[in-house]
Amino acid sequence: MSVSNSPVARRTALAVFAAGLAATGLTPPVQTAESSGAAPAPPGSAPAVTPRGLFFANPTFHFETLRNAGYVVSNCADLGEILETVKVISEDDAQSWYIAWQATADRVLALAERTQAPLSKGGAYMRASTYLRMAEFLLPPDDPRRAASFEKIGNYFFKGLDTLGVRYERAWTRSACAMNASPCPMAQGASGRCTSQGRKGPRPSR
Repeated sequence: MSVSNSPVARRTALAVFAAGLAATGLTPPVQTAESSGAAPAPPGSAPAVTPRGLFFANPTFHFETLRNAGYVVSNCADLGEILETVKVISEDDAQSWYIAWQATADRVLALAERTQAPLSKGGAYMRASTYLRMAEFLLPPDDPRRAASFEKIGNYFFKGLDTLGVRYERAWTRSACAMNASPCPMAQGASGRCTSQGRKGPRPSR
């Protein structure tokens, strides 16, 4: 039985996933000032409380976590790794979000580097790419960490494809070639796109 990759099917899968969290009451614990070592909140201010069935009270934080949890089905995310990460993220704190997801990406990258089995190794590279992309997503446009993060995201992703033996073709638009620091090594195509010959990796052993 095949599984559809249509947008409707993906939205349905995420809806079922969210409903499952709500049904089980699975929510990350709320970090308090005492547990985080931060200064206590001033009198009269109420701490953020995560609604039952949600990862975060902040809708952006919750949506981005839920959206990327959908990549579990393609082995580009792991639910256990996601739940462990959200536990250490402070509500409404974009820097806490970046630090937590970057740390998870680093741990999973280290796992990929020391793993020998191609399927496990490639999957770890793909998950590291996902988590670093999540970290970078909420950085301000002028944050100097964005450029380095973006380059690593692509590197981990293509390492994953190569390790898994996925056949693909890379293509650059004219604007991407113009923004590249080094001369674009690709020939100009008739369609007005700079294209490369696809890199083909070996099939992983099972």
